[in-house]
Amino acid sequence: MAAAALLRRSPAARALLSPALSSRLVASKPHSSAPAPPPPSKAAPNTKTFSIYRWDPDSPSTKPHLKDYKVDLSDCGPMVLDALLKIKNEQDPSLTFRRSCREGICGSCAMNIDGDNGLACLTKISGASSASTISPLPHMFVIKDLVVDMTNFYNQYKSVEPWLKRKDPPPQPGKEIPQTKADRAKLDGMYECILCACCSTSCPSYWWNPEEYLGPAALLHANSNSDDVLCGDCLMWLLAYRLPLWGTLIKPKPNMFMHLQARGYHGVSEKRNLRDHKRRLLAEKYELRGKLYKAVCRDPDLPSDMRDKFRYKLSKLPRNSSMTRLRNRCIFTGRSRAVYKKFRMSRIVFRTLANKVSHVANEVVMIVSVGLYITRSLRMNLQVTLFAYRIISVNAVWWIQDSRDQFTKERLDSINDEFKLYRCHTIKNCTHACPKGLNPAKQIDTIKKLQLDA
Repeated sequence: MAAAALLRRSPAARALLSPALSSRLVASKPHSSAPAPPPPSKAAPNTKTFSIYRWDPDSPSTKPHLKDYKVDLSDCGPMVLDALLKIKNEQDPSLTFRRSCREGICGSCAMNIDGDNGLACLTKISGASSASTISPLPHMFVIKDLVVDMTNFYNQYKSVEPWLKRKDPPPQPGKEIPQTKADRAKLDGMYECILCACCSTSCPSYWWNPEEYLGPAALLHANSNSDDVLCGDCLMWLLAYRLPLWGTLIKPKPNMFMHLQARGYHGVSEKRNLRDHKRRLLAEKYELRGKLYKAVCRDPDLPSDMRDKFRYKLSKLPRNSSMTRLRNRCIFTGRSRAVYKKFRMSRIVFRTLANKVSHVANEVVMIVSVGLYITRSLRMNLQVTLFAYRIISVNAVWWIQDSRDQFTKERLDSINDEFKLYRCHTIKNCTHACPKGLNPAKQIDTIKKLQLDA
């Protein structure tokens, strides 16, 4: 047996054997008792047809058309992007489309799939019973096949300056600006936008006015946030900068508008030392809404009668002082964003403003500052009324609900346009077009309310 096994393993030894001995060795080869398995049979193909939009700018004589491709789903991934890659790799290398991350992060593979905008990497292939139609994002200029020109879309997004802008330097140069968890939570539902343009290209208003209407994607990034920090200090700085004004006094309907009255006052309940200046702000607060906020400012280095007037050397202030920053961050609200009256403003303009706010106020009265004159140091009699929205907290409205941004008023003014914002006719196709589940229509509604309140 050992010799036979050796002969089986050695081809040279088997060549020296006689044919009879070789036949006996082959016949004595052991066999398994189980029958040999049959050869595997191929499963029936699960074929699906994809009708894909095709157009090549290098062949201008060929009109845009739909071309059918058959894909075996049993040998393909579950997503539409898997089918497109399989077609490109195995059937038609000329098929052109964008793709990158394959995880719904980059937004590159946005297209129209069976009539709905979506990401090919997140859209599952429907059953093989019916064909699927894949076309570019609607009402966009096509570069080739499924690739559209995103230049106008990105320019519109860029026009709203969707980055943090500040009027004062960060608290700690070279480090990120801190933000509370509550402020961070207000960004949920907006920061997830990946700029895939699915929502904008589903909007009929964007189809009709693509060069003027900003669209849901750009407008998604606007919302409001009240900052309750700018109270006492801010009001005092506002006094120093806003005193040379004529004012209007508005008696509010349910606490919508409130007023700040500055006048000489004896009672002092609080002292403040701001920005390391020697100047002190003296104030008595009435925190109940609808009450007057009586205050007086003075320079303790200079003698003055607190009951009548004060002296404040503006020349001592640095150019980018906290006065300037707080003044720029405050938004005086009214239907025309101008419920205060600048010095020498005509009475005609005042009457126009009074008419605009009459439906939200019970009474509008003009008050003229008296005893006003300017020398090297600013001297004045404190008999002027200023306005703030919610006197205790002086609301400031932030862009994208981000408390680190300080250019909200300018941003809102820039989009307060008949076409940029108000072309939205509340059709709200964008509410179900976003592959990330965001709701741009909700943010657009909020912007419109801000414009009414501002």
